Amino acid sequence: MRTEQPLQRLASRFWRAFEYRDDPGQQQPRERIATIYAACLAVSGVALLVSATDLTLLGAVWPILLFMLLLAAALNHLDFFWIVERRVGTYARWSAPMGGLVTTSAALLYGPTAIWLGVFVWLIDSIRAWRATPLAAQRRGVLRYTVLNLGCFSLGSLAALAVYQRLGGTFPLPGFTIPEAPLAFIAVLTLFGVDLLFWSGYLVIIGWAQPDRAGALDLSLFARFEFVAHVPEFFGILAAAIYAELGLGAYLFLLAGVFLVSTLAQRLSQAVDRREQRSRELAQLEQIGRAIIAAPPDASTLPALLAEFVPPMFRAEQLEIRLLAGQTLLHTPVAVSQSPQEQWQWLHGVARPHAIAAGERPPWTDQPASHALAVVPIVSIDTAEVLGGIAVGFSPTIDDPAEALPALQSLAAQIASALYRAEEYARTLAHQRMSQELAVAAEIQASLLPETLPHIDGWQLAAMLRPARETSGDFFDVLELPNGRLGLLIADVTDKGTGAALFMALSRTLLRTYAFEYPEQPLKAFHAANKRILNDSRSSMFVTVFYAILDPASGTLTYCNAGHNPPYLLHNGAEPQPLPNTGIPLGIMRETTWTAESVMLAPGDLLLLYTDGVSEAQNVAGELFEVGRLLAAARSYPEHTATAVQQAILAAVDRFVGGAPQYDDMTMLIVRRDR
Repeated sequence: MRTEQPLQRLASRFWRAFEYRDDPGQQQPRERIATIYAACLAVSGVALLVSATDLTLLGAVWPILLFMLLLAAALNHLDFFWIVERRVGTYARWSAPMGGLVTTSAALLYGPTAIWLGVFVWLIDSIRAWRATPLAAQRRGVLRYTVLNLGCFSLGSLAALAVYQRLGGTFPLPGFTIPEAPLAFIAVLTLFGVDLLFWSGYLVIIGWAQPDRAGALDLSLFARFEFVAHVPEFFGILAAAIYAELGLGAYLFLLAGVFLVSTLAQRLSQAVDRREQRSRELAQLEQIGRAIIAAPPDASTLPALLAEFVPPMFRAEQLEIRLLAGQTLLHTPVAVSQSPQEQWQWLHGVARPHAIAAGERPPWTDQPASHALAVVPIVSIDTAEVLGGIAVGFSPTIDDPAEALPALQSLAAQIASALYRAEEYARTLAHQRMSQELAVAAEIQASLLPETLPHIDGWQLAAMLRPARETSGDFFDVLELPNGRLGLLIADVTDKGTGAALFMALSRTLLRTYAFEYPEQPLKAFHAANKRILNDSRSSMFVTVFYAILDPASGTLTYCNAGHNPPYLLHNGAEPQPLPNTGIPLGIMRETTWTAESVMLAPGDLLLLYTDGVSEAQNVAGELFEVGRLLAAARSYPEHTATAVQQAILAAVDRFVGGAPQYDDMTMLIVRRDR
């Protein structure tokens, strides 16, 4: 948008706003040359104007010239304008002040002496612009453009009147007569041509005019702007003719009509401009909203979408969208330096939108703003935390930056939504990765359990493990020891989740290793495993273990119970016999002891090993399944196989729990001796 911005300011004749900054490093030498160029034009123009001034005439008509000066200064505030979209997202303002109508009519009525009227009008506007411009650099620009404009206007006006007189025109313009009225039209065209020539030279010096494809300097758009700016001068011919034929009253009546029409036209132009600007903002917001929805959920394309849709949304000299984490989502134009860090710190602290008019002091600095600004925070959807902000430096065509705040807030909400969507997507991916890893861990853990149970004549074995989560802290094992003995192992790590699964794997490996190393001495297996668990693990977990060695030939069961739920030996018709603890769990104390006990499994007896996930299963009311129901389910099928008893217990647990979620891992190992 850098090309059309100087045109906007040139066409609107607000010279204080025109700053060419395509290459700041090369601009200073160009501006110095341009200043010398403007000074030469101004000195030449003022010198020629002084020589052409008729002091006698000035002394005679100064009251009317002073009155016209006031009229011209008042009308200069009323410009008609419209906004032109040169290409998508690039807008230019076409504008023409109305004071030229009065200055042209005065020159046609009183000759070169009245050109001073236009000189003073430009000086008044320059003084007003100087006072409204707080920065020294911009004031230097006001001075430079004032000098250039005075030179162009005075030389152009003198040339125009000289052509008018040379062709036979007289002062004052006699009215609607031939050939004076057409000659006056030619004079205004001369003024336009000279002004265009001198300003084109200035644009070439500062490097604004660039060669086209054929190598010629492209000044066509500026010429159209200049013609629009000189339209009131053509109507000045009509005003001068009315003054000559109908007098001052008719002249003032015409100016009053011009004043009224200009006021209405200006307000209409402003209303239309605001409506088009709001419509443009809504259209771009809709487009960027659709683009964000269609974009990848990880927000990887968000900077590109902002670069495509946000710049056409506002007439801005600078746009910046930054996250407080340090990421810049949009910064345009790239040649313009980024907003000060104090601005973002202030926005993070107050978390509210703020608009600053040109010349006002922003709350984050003591320096007045060189142009209208607006800053809006980007607030997180879920935490209401300030994530970043949007900063816009508007072009001089924007009178009230606060009007853009609703659109900026909507844009900030869309950006916050895109960032929240990206966060949710990242969390979903992380959860999916975790689920996949847990599924793999569950497969690995399942592979550690016995794939099949040994087949021993006269004995039945059944075992199951139902984890509450993907991985389990329970485990069981059936070891085929030397001399036909059978190792029966069930254990429960006192925790849940992945950590418990890893501790289970460690404990299972150590217990299995030392069980084979001490195939007839469960006490030594416990001592060795406990020592290694304490050496190899720094966690605070421990494991309850029931380990027994069964001699199938005799039915003798030698066991150690390290803090585990007591298994039950069910004799035919007798009360269930618990196999109580013979020591504390493994992984708590290094110097500890266990005792070994022995029982006999007679034909028809059933040994039930389980973890607390079975006995402490809860229903929706929070009630526990408890050991009583467990034993009742086991005793209700005294003649059934070990597998049938296991299924009966699980069915009883499922009926009791109902729809309540499983809280803990459930593991059972059942041994029955045939009759």
